[in-house]
Amino acid sequence: MNNNQKILISIIIILLMLISLTTIYFVFLDKNSVNIDYINSENGADVNKNNVLRSNLIIHNHSNLSLAMIDSAKNGTPVIQFGNGEEPVTFIVAGVHGNQLPPQIAAIQLIDYLDNKKIHGTVYVVPFAAPNLTANNEKLLNGQNLNTVADEVGTPSNDIVTYAASRNSSFVGDFHSTAPGAVPGHDTIMCSKYPTYDSYLFAIQMTKFLNEGIEVHEVAGVDYEGAIEDVLNMKGTPSITGLSTSPHGDISSGSVETSFNQMLALLKSNGNI
Repeated sequence: MNNNQKILISIIIILLMLISLTTIYFVFLDKNSVNIDYINSENGADVNKNNVLRSNLIIHNHSNLSLAMIDSAKNGTPVIQFGNGEEPVTFIVAGVHGNQLPPQIAAIQLIDYLDNKKIHGTVYVVPFAAPNLTANNEKLLNGQNLNTVADEVGTPSNDIVTYAASRNSSFVGDFHSTAPGAVPGHDTIMCSKYPTYDSYLFAIQMTKFLNEGIEVHEVAGVDYEGAIEDVLNMKGTPSITGLSTSPHGDISSGSVETSFNQMLALLKSNGNI
């Protein structure tokens, strides 16, 4: 073996070592920073008491991380953060109405997805906005619709608005389900044009990744006063409401996938994935 052959073999070995080290970094070391926090310590409950929810959590694969989030709901409203706070910051909420189950299952599925995927910027996920409502498969908290009082200090929905704003969220998605025959009664993305026009622009961008349209409201806070989306848009934080179609308290076939795809569309539109 001459010197040139020895040099060539040495170069090949070094290149193979570099490739191996790069693979190890991206597979094992280049992970998202993850942190679990609480938006508030009230309204905690064991969401697994909801039999419909629990049976669907079993159907959809979930990781130790999402299991930890489910367990954390016993102590309040948990939020999980992927990333270190850098922009773009996306904030995802589900469970404002505890009996709207598809987006809550989808949020847990999203946590599993993000646990194994490198993202850009930061993503916050709140799978259970009011765990006690989810546990009891109920819409109202002491007779109160949380999506009409997000502008009232001290309510769980206002706590979510405040938390999202404090994290400098650049895009917020509040995810619900709508019963067949109700309003709107079909899969859609709700948005508004004024005062935060980016709500409308983001909704249009999301539809590029979805097989559904948008429902546009000219002015935030008129048709849905006190809703999380509207309150945030009125404060200047671009927000949308994603809806999948399913009877309240139950899960229609395909509704979880619809909510999950809406969440992915939001993350794609804001440049996180």
